Order: sequence, then C-alpha cells, then structure tokens
Amino acid sequence: MRQSEPIPVPRAEPHLFAADVRDTVSRRRLQRELTSVFVVLPTLLVVVRYLGGKVPVIPTLIAVSAVILYLLLRSKSFDRCRLWKRDRLSAELARILLIALPSFALLALYTARLEPDLWLEMPTRHPGTWAYLVLLYPLLSVLPQELIYRLFFFHRYHVLFPRRGWMIAASAILFGYAHLVFGNGLSVILSTCGGTLFSWTYLRTRSLWITAMEHSLYGCFLFTIGLGRYFYAGNL
Repeated sequence: MRQSEPIPVPRAEPHLFAADVRDTVSRRRLQRELTSVFVVLPTLLVVVRYLGGKVPVIPTLIAVSAVILYLLLRSKSFDRCRLWKRDRLSAELARILLIALPSFALLALYTARLEPDLWLEMPTRHPGTWAYLVLLYPLLSVLPQELIYRLFFFHRYHVLFPRRGWMIAASAILFGYAHLVFGNGLSVILSTCGGTLFSWTYLRTRSLWITAMEHSLYGCFLFTIGLGRYFYAGNL
C-alpha cells in the first residue's frame, strides 16, 4: 500500500515588508498589525451591529482584500503562482470530496431535524435570491475571505507561528471570530471548523483558487439547505 504524500512544510519566506523578521521590534509590529486587522476591525463591525447600525460586510471585505492584493502583488517575496496553481487540483479533489460528502450529510441531517423550517428555504421560496447568492457568493465573498485569511495571513504572519498547527488554529479562530458580525453562535462554530479545513487545504496546495473552490462548495451547500440564513441575515 502506497503511503500518502506528506503535507509540505512551509518554507521560510522573506517578510512582506520588514527587512529582518527575526528582529524583536519587527515581530512586535507584526503582532500589533495582526491584532488591528484580525481582531480590532471585526470587533468594530460587531459593535456597530449591536448598536443597531448596518454592517457593510461585503463592501468591507472587498475593500480590505483589494488593498491586501495590491500590497501582495507589489511584494517581491510573494509567489504569484499561489493565486491559481490549479495543477494541484487533480491530486486534492478526491480528498476534498471525501471530506465534503459526509460533512454535507451531517449538515443536511442537522437542518432537517433541528431546523425544519429552514430546510431548502432559499431554493424553494426565494429561487431568484438563491441563484443570485450561488453565482456571486464565490466571487464577492469567498475570494476576499480566502485572500485575507489564508493567502495573506500565511504569507505575512507565518513567522509568528513556528508550528504549522498553530498557524492553522490561529487562522481558523480569527476566521470564526470575524463571523460574530452575524450575531449568532452557529456561524462562528461552522466558520471555525471550515477555517480549519480551508487552512489545511491551503497549506497542502498553496493555491488560493483551490482553497476558494472548496470554501465555495460548503458555502453554496449551506445556502441551499437553509443554514445560509445564519450567514447573511440582515446583510442582504
């Protein structure tokens, strides 16, 4: 029986901006920056929501991801192949589907048993909105999220996490934390679980395109079975 290929260990990469990431000052600056972008900004959006204001989730995602993409493309240390790298898809597709199918079954069972009023709510009651979300969600939501929480996060802050598992955990927890803006615990739990899976996929493939594709599969499935309500209520 052939042994599966080991997950490639991230190689040491030049820092995106600082000249020497081993310098204590540079590390502290990175820590402050990470806190500002991934903790303070989502917290501000959550406060706005709980004060009764409208939270511009999609515009904020697009604006932040556009700035980040601009900075990445200007960085000499950034490998632009990571935006696509579709050659890894054939090697990863079976694994992605083997995890997705039982996950979909559990999510469908949960919805049908515990949230029967939501079961297939969008495709049956609001087919136009459902089609709109399925078509535009990967482009306007998934790609910005994966660019920020996987591509940028692992490129920019990998020096702060000496172990691969710590990077995955940090990315997943911060990804889940950002979903507090939707005002419910289920979106946070599912996003943290999904963030763990998507981070693992990104480390295996180093491909934004493949990771975004996997993320889109889960998101579109949630919108289809009814749990997508927890990820868009009040933000359409």
